[in-house]
Amino acid sequence: MAADEKENTTSAGFWRPSKWMFVAVAVLVGLALFGERGVLNTLRMHQYKQSLQEKIAEIETDNARLRAEIEALRNNSRHLEGVARKELGMVREGELVYQFRTAPRPDPPSLAAEESAP
Repeated sequence: MAADEKENTTSAGFWRPSKWMFVAVAVLVGLALFGERGVLNTLRMHQYKQSLQEKIAEIETDNARLRAEIEALRNNSRHLEGVARKELGMVREGELVYQFRTAPRPDPPSLAAEESAP
């Protein structure tokens, strides 16, 4: 065997990697896990995508409800009247409106006053 071949083999005849190869592999594994396109970032982006899809679904549901409300306000006079009465407190001409005032509730007796009473 030549001298160059002896440097790259051990006594058993196996090739031995250098410490720089381990460093290179460690750097590659680190980039694969923590890099911009790494596994952890990909998982984080997947979770973010799912949360955005859920928000989109909620907004689409709200939009459908609002479109139905707009359609009802445009084409259904009873619905329009109901909204005017409820939201604006409007009444028809000739209707009587009764307003009842609620009396303020008395404060409940405190526990300290009950304990000090003989």
